[in-house]
Amino acid sequence: MLHAKLSASGAKKWINCPLSVVLESKMPNEETPYAKEGTLAHELSELKLRRELNLIGKEAYDTEVSKLDYDDEMDKYTDYYCDVVMEIVNKYDRNYSTVRLEEKVDFSPWVPEGFGTSDVIIISDNTAEVVDLKYGKGVKVSADNNPQLMLYALGVLNDYNYICDIKEVNLTIVQPRLDSISSFKINVYDLLEWGETIRVKALKAFNGEGDCVVGKHCDDGFCRARPICKAYADERLKIAKYDFKDPAELSADDIADILGTVDELVRWSKTIKDYALTKALSGEEYKGFKLVEGRSNRTFNIDDSKVLEILKGGGFKESEVCETTLKSLSSLEKMIGKKDFKTMLGSHVIKPMGKPTLVPIDDVRPVYNSAVNDFNNI
Repeated sequence: MLHAKLSASGAKKWINCPLSVVLESKMPNEETPYAKEGTLAHELSELKLRRELNLIGKEAYDTEVSKLDYDDEMDKYTDYYCDVVMEIVNKYDRNYSTVRLEEKVDFSPWVPEGFGTSDVIIISDNTAEVVDLKYGKGVKVSADNNPQLMLYALGVLNDYNYICDIKEVNLTIVQPRLDSISSFKINVYDLLEWGETIRVKALKAFNGEGDCVVGKHCDDGFCRARPICKAYADERLKIAKYDFKDPAELSADDIADILGTVDELVRWSKTIKDYALTKALSGEEYKGFKLVEGRSNRTFNIDDSKVLEILKGGGFKESEVCETTLKSLSSLEKMIGKKDFKTMLGSHVIKPMGKPTLVPIDDVRPVYNSAVNDFNNI
C-alpha cells in the first residue's frame, strides 16, 4: 500500500517536530501485532458497514467475512463501532446524502503530496462527517482539534466542495475497546484557517528542515525515531542532574520534577534496549556487550491432551495431574451474559479501593481519599 511522506496519522509528530520525518525514515517500519490487529478490525468493520448500507449482498459478505481470522471479542467491538456509524448515517436523509467507506482524500493543497484514507465520510446538505475507528486500547484519543481527522476534513473539502457547499464538519473518533466516542465540530472557516497554519510546518517537514522538538507527541505518536533522537535523549537524561541522590536529600520540588519524567525515562530506556537488541541481531556490535541466548523454561513439544493420554497410560488419574480453577469474574460475566450474571452473582461483587498511585494533576480521576482521611473527616 502506498503511503504519503507526510501521513495524516503521523501529523501530530511532523506538525510539532518537522525533523521527525527524516529521522523516522532511518528506522525499520515493521508492522506490529497491534497494527495487524487494527488492520483486521478495519477490514471486518468495512465489510459490516457495506452490508448495512446494502453495498454488498449477503452471499458475497459471508464469503469475504469467512476469509478473516477474527475472534468473538473483535466481532463484538466492530459491531459497536458499526452501530455508532449507522446512527450517524441515519441522522440524514439517505436519498440526499453520500456515504464513502475507506475513501482516499487529497489534502495536498496544504501538505505537499498529502493524501490519506478516511474510514467513513458522510456528506449531506452543508455538513460533512468524518468518522475514524481506533481499535487500540492503550491510549484514549480525542477528536478535539485532532490533526489526523482535520487533515481528512480538508481533503473532503478539496474533493467534494465543488459539488456541495460544506459549511461544517463533524469529526468523530470511536474506540470501542475503551467504550469511548469523542466528537468535535468545526466550521469550514476555522478549518481552512488551521490548514493555513500548518502549511509552512508541512513544507519544512517535507523538505527535512527545522529542528527536533521534544514533547508529548513523541510518545503519544509512537515516534519510531526515539532510540536515535538526541533531543529526546537529552530531555530524558535531564533527571541525571540529581546524580542519584538519596530521596531524603531532595526537596519536594525536586521529587515533583523527577516524578514528571521518571516514567518517560523508563520507557525510553526500554526503547533503547529493544532497538539495540534488534540491531545486534542484525550484526551490530556494541562495546562491552555481547549477544547470548536468554533463559528459557522447559515445555512439552506435544499438546496437553497427548500428555494427559500418556500419563493415563502410566496409571495416573486425571484428577491427580490436572488442576481446575474458577474462571475470572470478567470471563464468567462474558460467558453468562451481563443480565444473568447480575441476577446470579451481582450481590456478591465488590470493587475494593485501588492501590494509591501518584499521577499528573491533569488526570481525570478524583483525589485519593484514604480510610484514615475518611475517619478524620467524620
